[in-house]
Amino acid sequence: MVSVTPYTNLSVEQLDVRPPKVTATRNKVAAVYYRSTNGDLLLQTCELRYVFPPDQNDCVKLGLDGYDDPKSDQAKLALKIADVEARLQACIDDQASLWLTNAPVEFKSVLYQGNSSYAPTFKLKVSPGLSVFDANRHPIPLADVARNSVVKAIVRLGYVWTSNNHFGATWQLTQLLVVSGPQDADGAFAFVDE
Repeated sequence: MVSVTPYTNLSVEQLDVRPPKVTATRNKVAAVYYRSTNGDLLLQTCELRYVFPPDQNDCVKLGLDGYDDPKSDQAKLALKIADVEARLQACIDDQASLWLTNAPVEFKSVLYQGNSSYAPTFKLKVSPGLSVFDANRHPIPLADVARNSVVKAIVRLGYVWTSNNHFGATWQLTQLLVVSGPQDADGAFAFVDE
């Protein structure tokens, strides 16, 4: 049985980073370990917006609409992700001799906000075994999910990586639940009789 942690129950102090391994391209990667589950961290998100389908790197972006209200679930999720990234930074700092980081490294966050008038997006690598479900919990292809649909996700914190004085964490999208399709601005029924 897979143990999924709701984002509201995540204890970042339970995250550890395993010793790094050198890749073929001479970068370093290390697995992330979540002590509460004795393995991977599988995190269930709140409702997000499906902003961008898979790109050429097989990554999707989910929007944290409503994040600007500090009491919103999206704001709480954004803070939790920031806490996870701070914890990973601390783990890397504690293992500096293993990572051979002589210069400070810049963390590349998975949350991206280009224009301040838009909600930040959560960038996720599509897992090879991704399962996608409609609102009735029936399996559907990812290609059937419309942009701007409201979704919930289960994401896996896979590993930490370094490259050219940057480091970051790779989050994988393992399951996606389509809560509702895209709506017009006020969410009301928009069809007119012809």
